[in-house]
Amino acid sequence: MLQYDIEKFSAINKRINSNLKLSDLLMVILDITKDMLQTEGCSILLTDPVTEDLYFYIVRGGSDSLIKGEIVPKGKGIAGHVALTNTPVIVNNPQNDERFYKEIDNKAHFHTRNIICAPMVLVDRLVGVIEAVNTIGRDSFTQDDLKVLMYIADSAAIAITHRQLYQDLTTRLKELEIMYEISQAIAHSAPSENIFSKIIQPLASSVGVKRASILLYNTSTDKFSIASSYNLPESINSPLSKNQAPIAYHVFTSGDPLLVNNIIADPSLASFAKIHEYITPSFISIPLRYKNTVIGVLNLADKLDKTSFDAYDLRVATTIANQIVEAYQNSLYLQQTEEQRRLAQEI
Repeated sequence: MLQYDIEKFSAINKRINSNLKLSDLLMVILDITKDMLQTEGCSILLTDPVTEDLYFYIVRGGSDSLIKGEIVPKGKGIAGHVALTNTPVIVNNPQNDERFYKEIDNKAHFHTRNIICAPMVLVDRLVGVIEAVNTIGRDSFTQDDLKVLMYIADSAAIAITHRQLYQDLTTRLKELEIMYEISQAIAHSAPSENIFSKIIQPLASSVGVKRASILLYNTSTDKFSIASSYNLPESINSPLSKNQAPIAYHVFTSGDPLLVNNIIADPSLASFAKIHEYITPSFISIPLRYKNTVIGVLNLADKLDKTSFDAYDLRVATTIANQIVEAYQNSLYLQQTEEQRRLAQEI
């Protein structure tokens, strides 16, 4: 029978009350879980508030880099079943369980022998699920393991919720700061100036990225022009065809924002990443909408702290994209007003 170290429960609680970043805190929680339950791997999947799908947020052990960010559709797999029913489970023969979602094993080149999973719930709100896979030195998980995991799940739910609330406040403050920076750049621009070139540098500095670009789509040439850029490699020049900018073209045509955690892990994008000399493998691409029509794309890459982009960054980037389009609309209006004034003077 597995002996549990009670002091490790205390360690989790102490960490929850620390000032650790959420990702670092959850790594600690998973490492403790992995150690207590003696498993090959552990992971935390969070709930997407819009789609209600689950996505791998933190993974420890196994092929963690290959499945981080991977999506488990609502109700799919053991994790999806636990999230849907709000009930913890032990599955000691998942390969023969119809609920098992084999896509993740296939992507991770991993073989799941057994799995234990519990919902993370706080005040009737599903935060996500926590799971552990493949016991070490024993054939199966036990009910005692499940009790331990449920306690850890409750602690993780508290940690995630508290930090998400703090992050929401921080995000809002950052959004306001970025809006101020952009509005200041606009205020000091002449009507004839390229508004995008005025905002690109403060934009990159505000969000903490080394590289940023604004691409506008030209319907007559079926290509993108680089309206403005910050630290793009010299090899990237306007105009860009859909083959030269496949990600931007995908975002432009779909109208959906894109967050990529690891471009290297995607075979279809790995060569693109090499050509564009990314320092970090994560990036964000957001559509720019003007009068309900997508006119271009905002790209952000290479975070200065070398971490991957997350949902927090995506929200901020979306706010920036909206602000950019507003600035563009105002710039067009000022240009038209200036042109009308000039024509009136000539007449």
